[in-house]
Amino acid sequence: MLGGVFPVSVLLLCLAVFAQAQQADVPRQPPSITEPTTRSQRFVKATQDVILNCKAEGQPDVVYEWLWNDNTITSDVITYDANTGTLQIKGITQREEGFFNCKAKNTYQGQEAVAISPKIEVRIARVGEFPPDDGPKTFTFTEGQYVKLPCDEKMPIYYGPTTFKWYTPKSGTLHEVAPDERKFIDQEGSLHFAYIERGDENVDGNREYQCAMSNTIQGLIKLGGEKQVFVNSAGGPIPEREPTAEYGSSGDLLIVERNNDAILECVFNNENKPITPSSKYSIENYGRTLRIRNVIEADEKTYFCQGKNGLGTARKDLLLNVTSSPIWVEPLQSVTVPEGQNAELRCYSRSAVGEVPPGPPEWYKNGVRMGSGTDPTKYKFSDGNRKMTVMYPNKASDIACFQCYVENSVGREFSDGCLNVILPITVTVQPDDLDQVVSKGDIVNLTVVATSDVLTPIKYRWIFKNVTYESNEAPPYVTYDPVTQLAFINTSVLTDEEYAEIDGVYRREIYHQYQSVFVNIQVSREEAPPVGKKETDAGLDPEKDLKDSGFHDLSRAEFDDYPEKGKPPPGNFDFDDIPIGVDDDDDFEGEYGEEATAFNEDGSFIGVYTKDNKSKPPQPPPYSAGGPTESNV
Repeated sequence: MLGGVFPVSVLLLCLAVFAQAQQADVPRQPPSITEPTTRSQRFVKATQDVILNCKAEGQPDVVYEWLWNDNTITSDVITYDANTGTLQIKGITQREEGFFNCKAKNTYQGQEAVAISPKIEVRIARVGEFPPDDGPKTFTFTEGQYVKLPCDEKMPIYYGPTTFKWYTPKSGTLHEVAPDERKFIDQEGSLHFAYIERGDENVDGNREYQCAMSNTIQGLIKLGGEKQVFVNSAGGPIPEREPTAEYGSSGDLLIVERNNDAILECVFNNENKPITPSSKYSIENYGRTLRIRNVIEADEKTYFCQGKNGLGTARKDLLLNVTSSPIWVEPLQSVTVPEGQNAELRCYSRSAVGEVPPGPPEWYKNGVRMGSGTDPTKYKFSDGNRKMTVMYPNKASDIACFQCYVENSVGREFSDGCLNVILPITVTVQPDDLDQVVSKGDIVNLTVVATSDVLTPIKYRWIFKNVTYESNEAPPYVTYDPVTQLAFINTSVLTDEEYAEIDGVYRREIYHQYQSVFVNIQVSREEAPPVGKKETDAGLDPEKDLKDSGFHDLSRAEFDDYPEKGKPPPGNFDFDDIPIGVDDDDDFEGEYGEEATAFNEDGSFIGVYTKDNKSKPPQPPPYSAGGPTESNV
């Protein structure tokens, strides 16, 4: 049975402890890089200033460090701001090209957490020089023949968006050979003639053709070696022939990485018939090029191009093989757990369909590879090294960032995620008795107060008889202050019907997005004792008292027994109409001495009333919107 109102001073103390715990907690959040989030390439002009940005979130504030080709930067030309994460390359030259990535880290009480960004490749957009040759190369063809002129045997190195062109000298300048229904330049730079004509031999008195590479950013054109073309006469009109597939992209197999565009090309020795494009495909270069945008594994199949004329049809099959560096099934994700709860980090990947799976992942902590020196009681690896469990993490020592690297025959991928550890939800105030048996007039204590990490504010809700009460709501007959969390039921103000409904389990849930804690308070009503039991236990005899009092004979009283003798009452007596004294309660002296007796309506004995001290029902605990104070007591 609950012992009345719990002391206000105890509640004040609990609330003070709660406030102190909140103030003592320090926000702690490992870095999370928001830029860059994917690997990329940057092509720039020579001598221009290059700016790279790295941005991250975290508490305490994040500081940045940039790496150049996986090494610490020591160049005077390459500088960065450790507070903003901005890197600058002043007047870039080929010497400053390479791969850049940043580290974002924060430190608290000597504990460091480091996140690592994907790499950015920075190159000067350019086309290198064609290797020198031994002079013009000669090609001889027959009129009407299919012709392929290769660009050069040795191609220069180039970076950035580059196109191939062909030129012939004309009037002392270069004349571009424009692609048309008969002429086509493939993605490797070769010039194709579906069939060659005599006019292709001599252009303004010159037989030379030159391959060229043009970089759109650099704005320069580099010319390859000269090719002299001779075309022999066919000895009459060019005969019409059935189409024959002469060229297909990279032979009969084209390998393209996932998410890139696939460009399939074919050339027949006669006119191609264009194909109607769809939303996924585009037909270019007079029907000789099929572009498949952003290929996926489902695009891996055999495609064919077809040439047709009046004499027949020819077909060229091209197999598209969609390959890929490791594809993430479940990349590393940042995890937040309450202190003491195991944290699981997962690194699952696969290769493209039909290809060899990636090898086991390599794990890094704050950019440093985890190996034989890793504490096996703290870090447990399972499922082929694809899963790492941090055992019983502690906020003071285990907040860190991790990196996972996976590799297959095509390439290498990495993923970054951090472990954040927060203080758990801790219940600081709850009833001493979680199984409360109460009597009518008691105060039922339902107050529950908890603390949590300052980074994760907690919420409260009630669950009672399968009904959930959110936020500031409370179950029936519960007085609840959401500011102080003070909660109670004052049974003295309830009707008997209301009082009969308070039995049950009052479940208090304290929660945030990472954890839930429950406090169950069982409330049961004490069964009412038999009539007179309390008095008998106290040494009294209610039955004898009733008999001696003559209470049972009141209904047969003579009119002469009442103050106005001989005058009948106005009607039947009600219980309240029966006088209990000559004048009033204050002056009445019963047969028990100086105190007046009192009875229930059924005649059972209650006790005695005194003039200055009548029984009063218990009062609810004092509180205010701002919490209990000593002045409320």
